[in-house]
Amino acid sequence: MKYSSILVFISLMTSFSVCRAASLKPVSEVNTTLIREFLAKTEMRLPPQVLSYVGSQNIAFKDMGSFPSSLCSKDVDYKELVKTDFLRLRKRIYLHKGFLPYLNGSNKNSLCANQNMHDLAAKALIFQIARLYDSADEHWDNKADKQEISSCDFQYREQRNGMSTICDYYLNNSHRVSGSPSYKNLSDYKGNRIRSKNELSLRLGNVHELDSPAEHFAYNFTQFLTDPSYRCRKPSFHTFFQRLSNFSAFSDTSCAPVSHLYTSTGGWKIDVDPTKVYEVHFLFASKGEELMSRWGHSMLRLVICAPTRKTVGPECLADVAFHVVLSYRANVDDVIVNYWDGLTGKYPSQIMTFSMNEVVDEYTRGQWRDLISLPLKLNDYEKKILVENALEHYWSYAGDYKFLSNNCASETDQLMRAALPKSHPYQDTYAASPKKVYHNLSLYKLIDVSLLNDKMEARRKSYFFPSQKESLDKAFNHMKHYFMGYRDLSEWAEYSRAADRTRVYEKLESFEDIGNAYILEKYANLTQQISQGKLISRLLQGENREAEFVQVIAGINQSAQKRLPWYLAQGGYGVPVASEVASDEEVQRRLEEAIKWGTSYKQLLLKKFPDIDQELTTIKSNLELLTNRRRF
Repeated sequence: MKYSSILVFISLMTSFSVCRAASLKPVSEVNTTLIREFLAKTEMRLPPQVLSYVGSQNIAFKDMGSFPSSLCSKDVDYKELVKTDFLRLRKRIYLHKGFLPYLNGSNKNSLCANQNMHDLAAKALIFQIARLYDSADEHWDNKADKQEISSCDFQYREQRNGMSTICDYYLNNSHRVSGSPSYKNLSDYKGNRIRSKNELSLRLGNVHELDSPAEHFAYNFTQFLTDPSYRCRKPSFHTFFQRLSNFSAFSDTSCAPVSHLYTSTGGWKIDVDPTKVYEVHFLFASKGEELMSRWGHSMLRLVICAPTRKTVGPECLADVAFHVVLSYRANVDDVIVNYWDGLTGKYPSQIMTFSMNEVVDEYTRGQWRDLISLPLKLNDYEKKILVENALEHYWSYAGDYKFLSNNCASETDQLMRAALPKSHPYQDTYAASPKKVYHNLSLYKLIDVSLLNDKMEARRKSYFFPSQKESLDKAFNHMKHYFMGYRDLSEWAEYSRAADRTRVYEKLESFEDIGNAYILEKYANLTQQISQGKLISRLLQGENREAEFVQVIAGINQSAQKRLPWYLAQGGYGVPVASEVASDEEVQRRLEEAIKWGTSYKQLLLKKFPDIDQELTTIKSNLELLTNRRRF
């Protein structure tokens, strides 16, 4: 007769009809009220569904040697504290025998200052139950999965090779939740790689999460059931586990969540609470001239409503100033990009954040590239998972950027896949280039490219941001009779001198000419900044760097490191809770420190290259001149 889903194998008792644990000596001290209380309390922490799926488990104690050295650390290896019988039919779990004196009350002193031995034993036991829950057959006892299994079984009988990713999962993955495409993407495992892409141990919950997707599931499900702050630290996983088990262990007030991030340039604080995000768009920049941009660029745009809005709806599309762009990029820690390092993974890949206006200006004006922004067709749950996972990535993810394999396209693609059901056909696609991601999203109806058919309407609804080249060319053609000798706009912007242009601007009379001149001068300003940046990079390579430059560049890099999200948080794991994140004042102080180093760098440049700033100074004067003339 079954009285509980968790039983202790002990000697025959009069009050319980259970059997003695075969793996332990039949000693009477195991049959105690304290042991039964411990198991009862542990069982109360488990969701009813878990108890149903895993079934009754017989708990015994086994000699596993001394406790592991990691016992009291956040990286404790639970696999050294708990085992399961290799004969699954016996349904027996063994806890480390070292716990017995503590659970029986004969030893009151904990080995760990940060938690008592009862809690540690409970976590080890829940960890093992989580592993069994991960592989429970009952997860697939539903109509949708049965249809998929039937379809995949038919494919297997008919072709036996070239199985899809989804069918490979259903037929060859032991039916583990952790083996599903959606979970592997959520936990940053790529394809069939053993280890996770995330190499940032600083904000990992437990380093053993990286051992395999199954271990990742077990450690995180244990935290889901035992850590009141898990909802705030790993919001996407909390949402995933809550839906999977139909259970939430703690109330919504169990922790103080942080849902903001800072833009990577100006340190602008933005709240990305999923309830304030109207849509998530796939943001695609067309190909550029630089080597790293020949295949376009993949990003995500969060359509965040202005703080003054009382409801979240289509009106938020107009709040472009509040939209944030998530862009996976290589974190280059030098004044010059080393393309070989970019190919071989020497640069860390991380999610960088920008205001939408910054990105529009960067691509359409600075690089003459079109921007396409199309809403992803996600339901509320999928949108929530995606935004929460992006927030986790911002605070706790650093991969290895590889231009050909782990790049902006693959990283963005994996973030989107993590939000989709495990059997969604998009899970079977592969893309290593932004253009291919765009194609696949269109093919599987996750974006609607027909929204671009009417370009005027697409621009009005901010689905399309055209390159500024056409308007710049138009302005140049209107003004080129003032600037004879230049074949086109690019040649004019690079080789004409600002002082010569000043004499032209002083004589302009019509508002149309002055307006066109202003547009052209802004472009000349951008062109000169880029040209001088490249020149400086060449001049400062290798042995050309003097000691004072080396010191200042080191200061710039150090100040940049201090502003990385994981260095703005103290303690904990994942997304920091409110008490762990740096104050706004501290963030501002670090930003000011970076500006100070940047000023020192500019002063050194002017000292070494006295004439390098003259052109930009004159351009600034030209813009002021044209601005004043436009007012009258």
